[in-house]
Amino acid sequence: MPEGSRNTEAEITNVRPAKNPNILGQLTSEELMMSSSEPGYTNLLSPIEWMMPRSYITQILCFSSSSPEVPQILRIGLAELLTEVPYLVCGVMDGSSPKGSVALSKPYQTLEDLFSFTDLSATMDYNSLKLGNYKPSSLGGLDEISINSSAGNENAQPVFRSHLYLAQTGYFLCVKIHHSTTDITGLGILLKLWASHCRIGRSGAAHVTKSWLDRSAFWKACTEAPADLPGLLHYQRTHSSRGEEKGSATDMVTSIFTFSNQQLNLLKTELTKFFSVNGIKWVSKGDILTAILWSSIVSTEILFHETSISTNKPHQSNMHAIRIPVNFRRRYVPPLATNFMGAAFGVSLATAKEADLINIALCNDNELFLSALARVSWAIREAISRVNARSMRDVVQFLVAQKDITNLKFGPKDANISIVSWADEDVYDLDWGHADLTVALIPRPLCSAIC
Repeated sequence: MPEGSRNTEAEITNVRPAKNPNILGQLTSEELMMSSSEPGYTNLLSPIEWMMPRSYITQILCFSSSSPEVPQILRIGLAELLTEVPYLVCGVMDGSSPKGSVALSKPYQTLEDLFSFTDLSATMDYNSLKLGNYKPSSLGGLDEISINSSAGNENAQPVFRSHLYLAQTGYFLCVKIHHSTTDITGLGILLKLWASHCRIGRSGAAHVTKSWLDRSAFWKACTEAPADLPGLLHYQRTHSSRGEEKGSATDMVTSIFTFSNQQLNLLKTELTKFFSVNGIKWVSKGDILTAILWSSIVSTEILFHETSISTNKPHQSNMHAIRIPVNFRRRYVPPLATNFMGAAFGVSLATAKEADLINIALCNDNELFLSALARVSWAIREAISRVNARSMRDVVQFLVAQKDITNLKFGPKDANISIVSWADEDVYDLDWGHADLTVALIPRPLCSAIC
């Protein structure tokens, strides 16, 4: 724990009544599980979730309020949320079949395990961090919360954890959810639900329907497994020694690129002039942003290992690849619920010439820049289009038919860079039940770039 902190869990008092007064008591894990709208208990996670990273999605939410009510508001809201999403008190454990899969444990945790609070107001000032644009290095340690529980389960990792920190004039809420149960879109839905349950006496809370948690669509797809390995899966290569890397974590920096919607619209309009020449049909603004981020990463990596880059004579034959996770909720057949809270993404691979990536990042010639940006954006759009109902159904059916999926990985092949769009998480400016409780999102990067 950082110096100057003190644990004030016991000091949180009931500052206003909950919708259900009993929810503030020490609900047992069994009571939380029984409150689910789906009778019975199932530990099944979907074949897509078998392939998720065995790690946590971690985010820090920043609240510009110094109200002493905030801890209790969040605690009450989370307690209500657990009655609708009861598997948050479970853990993720190894599945029995196929080998390499995962499953949910039986419930074994309480609200006290899932939500904790620490006062850092003596050492941390919210406004100072805000003026510094919440520089990630200034928030060191806030995401390192314990995943242990009072009950304990040696064979499982908790699905969910949250820890609230009080600073001077604000709060920081660290949220962790196990990636084997959801994706970034699912986390966004969970946060919106939590926020809605915090609005006691104001607007009504959203309520989970069966379709939000229903994973049966994946199992219904399992009719006939494809004989060959699907294009969106690959077998992990045996890792070999690559020698000492020239860079390290201490060399990494976080850069923030800011584009207004007007700027992006103007840029996209300029790009359309190069579509017919390059055989391009259409690209999104997200594709353009991804191309810009990708070019920045590649040019930075090359500069790190070389003294200079010539934009006139880049390595013409060199190709670069990125892994692109794609949300397929609306692409699946039948479509999953828009608010489906499980994991629902496939991973595709985009490739581009080094010359194009360098011209996007460093070239001063506007025509070369736009032409290269159009080609790389189109490569990204083509990669995204390969994640569709048929390709993902093949993935699901193939996985279910295997006896051992330990070495199977998402994507056509490995790549060192993954660019993830969190644009549809939509957690900015959520109403968390207090007039001053506005939120800014600080994701902890798990990859080279986040778009």
